[in-house]
Amino acid sequence: MSDDRKCRYSRVLHLYTKLLNGGVIDKDAEAERFGVSVRSIQRDLNDLRGFFSEAPEGLAGKELAYDSGAKGYRLRDKW
Repeated sequence: MSDDRKCRYSRVLHLYTKLLNGGVIDKDAEAERFGVSVRSIQRDLNDLRGFFSEAPEGLAGKELAYDSGAKGYRLRDKW
C-alpha cells in the first residue's frame, strides 16, 4: 500500500471519529492540518457522506450536513 493511500485512510478515519464524537469539520483547518488541498478534504467528506447514507448499524437516521452556525460539517439526524 502506498504512503499516500495510508495517509488518506488515516485522514478519513480522523474525520469519521471527529464526526462521531460530535465535532465539526472545518475544511480549511483540516486541509492545513493534513497538508492537503481543501478539495481533498471535500472528497473525503463526500466519501463519508456516502458511507453514512448507507446507514450502517448504529448510524441509521444520521447524515453529514453543513452547519452554517458552526461553519463546518457535522452529523445530524435525518428525521
